[in-house]
Amino acid sequence: RGWLQAQTKLQASALTSHLPLFWPQIANTSWLGGDSDSDGGLHESTPYWLNGAVPLALQLDDPVLLPLVERYIDGILDRQTAEGWLGPDTDRADYWSRYPVILALVQYHEATAGSSARKARILAAVLSFFGAVSMRLDEGIKLASWSSSRAHDLIWAIHYFVDVLHTAS
Repeated sequence: RGWLQAQTKLQASALTSHLPLFWPQIANTSWLGGDSDSDGGLHESTPYWLNGAVPLALQLDDPVLLPLVERYIDGILDRQTAEGWLGPDTDRADYWSRYPVILALVQYHEATAGSSARKARILAAVLSFFGAVSMRLDEGIKLASWSSSRAHDLIWAIHYFVDVLHTAS
């Protein structure tokens, strides 16, 4: 409360909620079908933004930011492939840019009390995504470069959802 709460409200009402209005990497992101957010073949601007915006929106229950992040979450889940892959698929070896999105989904799932259609959808989507990752690894598409260096992010998310499934049973 006090200073910290004022700062988080300021952050939520300033750049975090306005970035999607003017920065093409977020506003016209390839994660939602646009043609931005693909510098060097990576698609990481939206995942990084979402990974920070989700906890901020949920902690504050912000009436502007929360619907915005939910629109992005729903849009990303709407575009999941039949294989289970999340996000643009311009490089089959790009596992990395999915990690921050998965972490944002973990945070949304964890912070949302009770059950909801979106929580169930997130669970189904990440389990399908983990299956797609497994299939690609089985095909010999290895974790390379940054995907390998940050594999612990993905492993932590897998453990989180395994715990969710274990607790639900």
